[in-house]
Amino acid sequence: MKEIAIAFAFTITLPIILSTMMWFIVKQSLVSYKEYWNNKIEEVDYYESWDEEVPCRHPKYRTETYTDSDGHTHTREVFDGYKHLYDVDDHPERWEGIVDSGDAVDITQGEYDLYKGLWGNSTFIDMNRHYHSKDGDKYFSSWNNQIMSIFPYTSIHTYKNKVRASHSIFNYSDKKVNKEIEELFKHPINKNSFEVFFNYGVNVTTVAENDYLRKVNALLGRAKEIHCMVFLMDSEKYDQSVTNDFRYVWNGPNKNELDIFIGVNKDKDVVWCDIMSWCDDTTIHAKIRQAIFDLKKYNGMKIVDIVKDMVPQYWSRKHFRDFKYLSIDMPMWVSIICILASIAWNIGCAFMLPPILEDFREKRRPNYYRC
Repeated sequence: MKEIAIAFAFTITLPIILSTMMWFIVKQSLVSYKEYWNNKIEEVDYYESWDEEVPCRHPKYRTETYTDSDGHTHTREVFDGYKHLYDVDDHPERWEGIVDSGDAVDITQGEYDLYKGLWGNSTFIDMNRHYHSKDGDKYFSSWNNQIMSIFPYTSIHTYKNKVRASHSIFNYSDKKVNKEIEELFKHPINKNSFEVFFNYGVNVTTVAENDYLRKVNALLGRAKEIHCMVFLMDSEKYDQSVTNDFRYVWNGPNKNELDIFIGVNKDKDVVWCDIMSWCDDTTIHAKIRQAIFDLKKYNGMKIVDIVKDMVPQYWSRKHFRDFKYLSIDMPMWVSIICILASIAWNIGCAFMLPPILEDFREKRRPNYYRC
């Protein structure tokens, strides 16, 4: 009976477990995507270097002579305390930022000095440490609530997007674009880019505009769960339909994105404008589009002002729990690999199991002795 259980475990149970694990891993990979999270650093801290006394880590040994049971003499090393009364640990100076989410992140000395100067305040805190010779203390500066002095902090996180792994009217992966377009319009997150203004065939944006939108994203990010990006397109090369190419390449935007596409000509005239997001209520699309048309000429700083004014009024991020009813369409190759792996495993078992079972029987076989 036990031989049958062993054979069953090897030929049936293990292949099922391995196939299930593979199925789960592939399923998770199909629905896992990356998105930007925007926060602001509300405090910058500087910790001075300091040192402290800690228990000594340097043991010492002495040689001991002993005699074994056969009368032979040997020597051995035995623990004989520590070399010092204590060791001294050095803690170097460090700088960190406190994000509006409460997390602490490492920053550079240059960033600390920059924002301490912009915010115009500094507070000393005595750490009251039990130190050896250097009593390191702390200095911190707090955000002064001015938008232009925001310290933006953008990070990348994964989230579950069942839409991109399902066959539904919301999935754009069936719409094919050529490799050149796919590479050209690759999502910024897949290029590890933290910029928010992008130029295609034009060169009209400035560093100041990019920094301003990053600050506005940081201002609104935690409360409104939004990441806004602006894409400037050469209107003589791209018409408004190019937005669909972006949608097909990305298989739709990420759930927290507000993507603004603007066609401008060589005179910086606003020729066309389109908005892409997952919002159920697209009032914000119409409001932003009209406000940008009203500018007539491209002006990045004013476009950021429009975003800053419109988002608190009209933005509501769609929650992807609305798509929990969607089923995940597993690729055919997963089933094929699972079947082939099971076949290969069972072929291997045909060679491995007989000696294993024979060894098992030998161990269970009673020993008989002739008197």
